[in-house]
Amino acid sequence: MILYKRIKLYISVFAFAAVSIVAAVVFLGEVHSLDIWLHLETGKWILENLKVPTEQLYSFLLGPAPWIDHSWLFQAFVYPVYSVAGANGLILLRCLLLFGIIAFIACIGRKAAFGLIGVLTFLALVLTLATRTHVRPELFSLFFTAAFLYILKKYPEERSVFILLPLQLLWVNIHGYFLLGPAAILLFLICQHLKRGIWLPFEWSESAAISTGAMKRLYIVLFLSIATFFISPYGLRGAFYPFSVLTNLAAPSIESACISELVPVGFFNIVFTDAYLMVTLLVFLFFLSLFLSIRKADIYDIILCALAIAAVTMAKRNQAIFGVIMSICIMSNLNRADPAFLKRFSKGVLQAAGRGLVLAGLIGVIFYCAKVTCAEVDNCYIYDKDLAVKSGLFGTIKVVDRPGAMDLILKNRLPGPIFNSINCAAYMTWNLYPEYRIFVDGRTELYKAHEKIYLNIDDYQQWKKASEQFSFKTAVFFFGFQNSFIDIASELYKDKAWKLVFFDNIYMVFLKDIPENRKLIKKYRIRLEDIEFSLPDDGSLTRTLAKNAYPLYYVTGADVLMRMGKYSTALSALDIASRFRRGKYPAYIFKGACYFHMKEYEKALAEFLKALPYSKYKSAELYTNIGSSYAKLGRLKSALRYFRFALQVDPKDQRVQRYIEMTEDKMKEVAEPQ
Repeated sequence: MILYKRIKLYISVFAFAAVSIVAAVVFLGEVHSLDIWLHLETGKWILENLKVPTEQLYSFLLGPAPWIDHSWLFQAFVYPVYSVAGANGLILLRCLLLFGIIAFIACIGRKAAFGLIGVLTFLALVLTLATRTHVRPELFSLFFTAAFLYILKKYPEERSVFILLPLQLLWVNIHGYFLLGPAAILLFLICQHLKRGIWLPFEWSESAAISTGAMKRLYIVLFLSIATFFISPYGLRGAFYPFSVLTNLAAPSIESACISELVPVGFFNIVFTDAYLMVTLLVFLFFLSLFLSIRKADIYDIILCALAIAAVTMAKRNQAIFGVIMSICIMSNLNRADPAFLKRFSKGVLQAAGRGLVLAGLIGVIFYCAKVTCAEVDNCYIYDKDLAVKSGLFGTIKVVDRPGAMDLILKNRLPGPIFNSINCAAYMTWNLYPEYRIFVDGRTELYKAHEKIYLNIDDYQQWKKASEQFSFKTAVFFFGFQNSFIDIASELYKDKAWKLVFFDNIYMVFLKDIPENRKLIKKYRIRLEDIEFSLPDDGSLTRTLAKNAYPLYYVTGADVLMRMGKYSTALSALDIASRFRRGKYPAYIFKGACYFHMKEYEKALAEFLKALPYSKYKSAELYTNIGSSYAKLGRLKSALRYFRFALQVDPKDQRVQRYIEMTEDKMKEVAEPQ
């Protein structure tokens, strides 16, 4: 028994240390938020003008529209950090906030944090937070949420609860989630009244119950924290701003159309989709910890758990706040767990098996953490034609931070008005303001009166109408994360009235062919058909291959060119990408797609089949592509087999079901000729 406890202690410490290393590696990842550039530019404006903006600054579409900048204090704070320490200063700030959250939760769990359930909880928390490690005001909301719940759980009887007031005042001026602070206090007080006023099972009425005097103090804190809503430069309007945002999000709008993180997830997807594995694990660990502490469970934790699950099903972006709340509830349950209650369920062989399972679980966590750490440290990518390699740690992501297009605009004073896709708006604002105001920026909440204009630009004819309405002379498209405007860019390239003057695989800049632009067009015009992808002959290929880098430059360039119908040029980029181990899978997939569109189905099939050994997971899309190639070649039995493979991976794919029906009908026609 003593030996088991000693071994468990050592392994537990190693497992917790392994999770901490994973957290450090994840939290030190490069700055990849699109919004940070807008925040930095606004922080710069605030400090230069020594006031907060009351009218929008960046979009010519909006004009002098009123603007409540609810994150002004965050912006005024991060701009000096970035000016002094660059992107790594922002990364250090992120680490401090996220490790602060982990510290709060570990203090709630105490010894339980080092057990198997505690270690698994922290691992799931870290990987859930990894989905929202953007340097944004939301980071402070996560930190304040953890701080509020920590104080309510650890010091509800003490005057320390008054420290919540300055925290709430900061929160009001940093992020619109400041409603969560008073909400947490109010729910805590409601639960205290429930413990006094209704029958609750076991010892729930006494669990975490506080005195009448402590409740009175908390009521004072609650009312004063609500009063802080009005202590901001925007006064009454700022206090009610979060409610208006919530009202807007409840209805279909530009936010839900343009921002994938606001898309509802649904409970079914959380439970049965690998992407939400850590969310499912946290739910499981909560109910396991609740079982272990069932006699002394706190109804406050149970209600918090229910609200957190509801929040994560409403929007994908709520995974992080869900992870923080669930981890705190799990640690609270583990703290109240009754060892004697557990022993009654584990005697003899079952108890020995349980000990072995605990040790095996902790060792498994150590190995999993080692795998994740190695993958994160090894993550790097090629971002330009000279094979320059960027690590996934530190700095800014080169998919966004590519100033070439912005330099072209500023150096040559390209004429406005400028159309831009919304996904590059923040970066354009950072680089071009105040010389230029752009079409739309990243503050989607300001576009309620104009959302029909932007949302209706879903094909080229609509884009032409908008161009005539606003007299666009320059158009900028960004294809780093999504290709929502690729069809419009493709048609614009064919339009004789517009000319392509910049292309770096991520950004495209077009100029309208009018007299004032013709000199610039003559100087910079690019024909996609003339683009050549080649490797430098200075020996850098050998060095880059040794780094196991992902050929991002070639893959993204080929993707854009392929979608614009320039298949031969795309294939030249993919030939290079396929020389890199990490580029083989996307290269073979895209090469297969190119050949398929070129109606060279034998070559398409060969490329898709090459991709199979490099697929980490069963891919319904890949199986469908193989099946389609076989079908085009008339090999219907093979086509049907791969379509059925695709349907097994994604049973809800109606397109594949239709392909199966069509293939079966063709097979019947062949078998029974008329």
